[in-house]
Amino acid sequence: MLLLLPGACTPSTDSTDTHRLTDHGTEAADPYFTEDHLGNPVLCWTEKRASDGSYLLKYAAFDPSAGNFGPAVEVAPSLGTRTSAESANKVAFKRNGTVVAVFGKRIDNSRNRFASVIQYAFSADGGRSWSEARYLHSDTSQDVGRGFFDLATLADGEVAAVWLDGRHGRTSPGSSLFFARTLPGAGFGPDKRIGEGTCECCRTDILVDSAGRIHLAYRDILSTEGIAGKPVRDMVYTYSDDNGANFRPPLRISADNWEVDGCPHSGPSLAVETSEVHAVWFTAGRGPDEPGLQARGPGVYRAVASREGEGFGSRIFLSSEARHPQLVRLPAGGTALVWDETSADSSSIVLTPLNGSGPDKGGRIQVTVSDAAVHHPVAYALAPEKVLVAWVQEAGGKPGIAYRVVSW
Repeated sequence: MLLLLPGACTPSTDSTDTHRLTDHGTEAADPYFTEDHLGNPVLCWTEKRASDGSYLLKYAAFDPSAGNFGPAVEVAPSLGTRTSAESANKVAFKRNGTVVAVFGKRIDNSRNRFASVIQYAFSADGGRSWSEARYLHSDTSQDVGRGFFDLATLADGEVAAVWLDGRHGRTSPGSSLFFARTLPGAGFGPDKRIGEGTCECCRTDILVDSAGRIHLAYRDILSTEGIAGKPVRDMVYTYSDDNGANFRPPLRISADNWEVDGCPHSGPSLAVETSEVHAVWFTAGRGPDEPGLQARGPGVYRAVASREGEGFGSRIFLSSEARHPQLVRLPAGGTALVWDETSADSSSIVLTPLNGSGPDKGGRIQVTVSDAAVHHPVAYALAPEKVLVAWVQEAGGKPGIAYRVVSW
């Protein structure tokens, strides 16, 4: 039973609709939803092998009619990968069914403890066999930090990737934002820098709408020294109308003016609904001309822009308890938002249906509540009022993947 109360959040005591995707005792984290070439929802995650303690990327397709996931597919070339909630390993599908898997690996380097590489492999037979692992980036130096990547299938059926790359760290603050796309019948082609001076460790978000436009959001370093002497790190948005050949100059989503001398590890999430671009994000920035927001403290906000690039409207405050927001478009209009909340004695996953540029359209749904940690939810819309939600659920001190179909 789901409890749906306008303006309130009441935990449901019925957990029978919650299912465990990974076996109890198996350590798994970093869930991420994508879609295969047939339009089926696919969840990927990173799992620890009991045999040797190494990690590898897995994924499984969801059957909406049966209400469960099919067998998990292992991405063998990813063995030895790392886990990172903001830089989750991922798969994407070309229109011809080729599976493209992208995963990060740490490098043991005494000069840079964040040294890492991003690799990829692809499969033309549904994951039964894989190509060898290849570098996603053209620069393969071993003393640079790279990660926080995202994937999307382009209008022409190829796959695009964006990521943060530290190869220019000696000449500009923060990281650089890079873009690459796959070639027909092959892996990724040449990469190119499309942004510089970005925050080093917040996830990027890329999506492609029904018209083929590429939308991209990330946290940027907009000033190297704010009023308090710390860098200002706010969210920005850009898009491409030509399959990634060119991107527009980045547009600030909200002038939060968050001054933080470090990495928030909290990226944005986008959804395109009819003619609007919706963005949600976490910030501790006070914002412009909003003196009352200082007392609220950190929280999650949303803002909406027209597709014509006229700028985002004023930010809308959603919650001071929310963390790790993820936004999804609903098939018949509107969007839905999931996040996690943690109190002194429990943590929970919350889903909120949203309507247009208003705050919500029916209250907040308590997806699950636990005295153990539940966190980093992701969502996939199955129907106008039905969303598949997956998240990390701790049990006995070990993380696993749980999921639930939520209707309202």
